[in-house]
Order: sequence, then C-alpha cells, then structure tokens
Amino acid sequence: MLFAPPVEVEFETDADFRAQEGRNLVRLLNLIVEEGLDSRWNPELNNSMHKRTEHVFGAGAIRAWSILLRDTINQHLRHYSDDTRAKFLYRHVSEEDFAYFRRFIRRIMDHKLWDDPDPSGEIAARLSKDDATTAKSLFDQHGLNVEYILTS
Repeated sequence: MLFAPPVEVEFETDADFRAQEGRNLVRLLNLIVEEGLDSRWNPELNNSMHKRTEHVFGAGAIRAWSILLRDTINQHLRHYSDDTRAKFLYRHVSEEDFAYFRRFIRRIMDHKLWDDPDPSGEIAARLSKDDATTAKSLFDQHGLNVEYILTS
C-alpha cells in the first residue's frame, strides 16, 4: 500500500507527503481492523463469525482483496495514471474519502463469498492458499470486484 520507490522531493517540504502517507496507511489499517476483525475474530469460540473472518484473512484472500481495495480506492479518487495509482496514500486524504474507504472495506468484508457453504471446503482451501491469483479468480466467479464495491 505504500509507495515503494524513493521520491525525488525535498525532505520535509510542502511537497513531501511521506509522513502523511504513513498516517494514511495506519488509518486505513485501523479501518480494516474495525470493519474486519473487531468482534469477529475469536478462536476460542470458533463460531461461524470467526470462521468467516478466517476466510477473509486467509493468506491468498488478503493478498487479493488488498489489491482489490487499492484498485477501488484509486477508482474512487480518479487516479488513472500509473504514477498517481502507485502514490494513492502519498497525499492528503480527506475525511470524506476515509468515510468512503470504510464503506469499501465493509463491502469487501460483508460479501457472501466468505460464508463458504461449500461442504467440500474447496472455497476455504482456495482462499487460504498463499496465492493472490487463486483467490482473485474466486472473487471474479462470485462477483467480488471493483464495480461491486463501488455500487453501495
């Protein structure tokens, strides 16, 4: 989620958004915790809510939906060039935009895919596989995509 290459901006100038980018990332991660883990993750109970949360945070699933979330945020912010897409948190992000980010995360977390009614466990296995491509193909099959998230 962070812009990896070094920026060519003078350190601690008005054009340097590294500190802001870090704060934005922490805030985004807090939204993910609030919408995806709080009151849901409970291995002791191992109830349906916990199992659902395990699916959401399976290795492949989290790799795939974090890309999906980034793509959705970029679409919302109207970032179309590769440069602006790579730096989507490297800027001031408004309160209104963070409210949208929360809605996007909620749409991902509330998708019916995570319930896995499949008695064979194939969906759960595909979500836990440490491979974003496998989970992404499952998302596509179940309609979990940018368009779905934006139409809330």
